[in-house]
Parts: sequence; C-alpha cells; structure tokens
Amino acid sequence: MPLEQTLALVEQQLTQVSEHLLANDAMALERSSAALRHAIAGFSDAMVLARRRQALSPALVQRLQDIHVRLGAQRQGLARMAASTDRLAAVLLPSAPDATYSRALGMRGVSGSGARIYSSTYAH
Repeated sequence: MPLEQTLALVEQQLTQVSEHLLANDAMALERSSAALRHAIAGFSDAMVLARRRQALSPALVQRLQDIHVRLGAQRQGLARMAASTDRLAAVLLPSAPDATYSRALGMRGVSGSGARIYSSTYAH
C-alpha cells in the first residue's frame, strides 16, 4: 500500500481511538487501539520502502508531527483515566490493615498494594 494511503489509515484510526477515549468505551477503545497499532505497523513498512526511493515531502513530515502530538495527548488522556479509575477502585475496595486470617495464623501484614490474602510473609 502506498505511503499516503497508510498514513491516511493511521490518521483515521487515531481519530477513532480519540472518539472512543472521549466516550469512555473500553471495549471499543481496545478494538480501535489494536487497529491503530496494526495501521502504524503497516505505515512503518511503507515508510521504509518510501525512504529508499524518495525524500519525504514537507507536508508529509508535518502530518507525522501532528500524529506525534495527537498520540502524546491520547497518552496523557489514558494516564488521567487510569488514575481516576484507580481512585474509584480505592474507594470501592479499600485496603485492609491486615491480611485475611493473619491474626488467627500469627502472620504479620504486608505493606503495599495488592491482595493481601495471597501474602506468603510469615512472622518469625
């Protein structure tokens, strides 16, 4: 596929990822992200072939820079969404002070995140 077409496909997939990110639709976001990765891989292959034959036009370079900026914004949006989800999960599932059954078995609690029921640290 020609370089111009593969770049247009990357831009199209990037727009879909943005729409699904804004809609907070996790399943659609996962599908569109996979399609974006596939489109980027195709573009990368086309780019290798194109650079052997010709130099990149200034317009193409500008489109690549625009994609770079959009990907950075999406990365920040995903980080914010992840942080928000972590805060919500912490409210719904607060951490326990001790591991389950720890007092009965004489085990000490383990600090840090994660399910404490699976802790294998024993008091000495």
